[in-house]
Order: sequence, then C-alpha cells, then structure tokens
Amino acid sequence: MQSLTAQLSESLGEDTASLALRVGIHSGSVTGGVLRGDKSRFQLFGDAMNTTSRMESNGEPGRIHISEATANLLKSAGKEKWFIQRPDKIVAKGKGEMTTFFVSIRSSSTATSSVTNSVSSDGDLDMTEKHEASLEC
Repeated sequence: MQSLTAQLSESLGEDTASLALRVGIHSGSVTGGVLRGDKSRFQLFGDAMNTTSRMESNGEPGRIHISEATANLLKSAGKEKWFIQRPDKIVAKGKGEMTTFFVSIRSSSTATSSVTNSVSSDGDLDMTEKHEASLEC
C-alpha cells in the first residue's frame, strides 16, 4: 500500500501519500441480489456483511482485521500462523464485545508459495499457492 500511495502522490499530489487502507473480513452466509433503480447494482446482504463492516471500521490503517469465525476457519486449515489475536476486544454495534484478530504472517524466511484460484464442482473456492514471496515479521 505504501509503494502504491508513493506512486500516486507523483501524479495526484503529495496529499495522496497519506492515504491508508483498512480491511475487515468475516466468514458466514450472505444473500445477494440486484437492486434496481437509477443506479442498478449487485449487492450482498446479511449478518456476515454487517460483521465484516464492523471488522473494517474497528480495524487499524494498513492492517487486515478478521473475526473469530474467520480465524477459526484459518486455524482448521492449518494456517494459525497467519494471524494474531488483537490484544483488546472491540465493541461492535449490534454485536457487543468481540474477540478479533489481525492477519500477521509470522515468518522471517523466504517462502515459495503460489496462488491459483479455481471453483470446484461443489462451488467451493479452492486457493492453491503459486508465487514466491518474502515474508518478514
């Protein structure tokens, strides 16, 4: 993100360098549909979308904030090194107090991985890793 804002600041002005990104992720069921009107658009609805919004709004700039449900899915996939528990609980509107996590790949070595996305016959998204990445603590 920092390198992107540095590039943007060259063409859009110095104040662009102060942009920051917050990301929130939650796992759960959603319903999707097309909203008609002057600005027709596809939109997702449901508790998972509301919780995702709470993850983003309570997150920190430059970090990926995930819910306990998402952390549990990552843990069951053997990826418990991909996240750390947030030291404080958040208070999310409509949810109350929540234990949440930040994505934090913990490794000081260079790892070879690759990402290939495909959808299986049962509709699940399969992510297989495929590119080289240098991971730092």
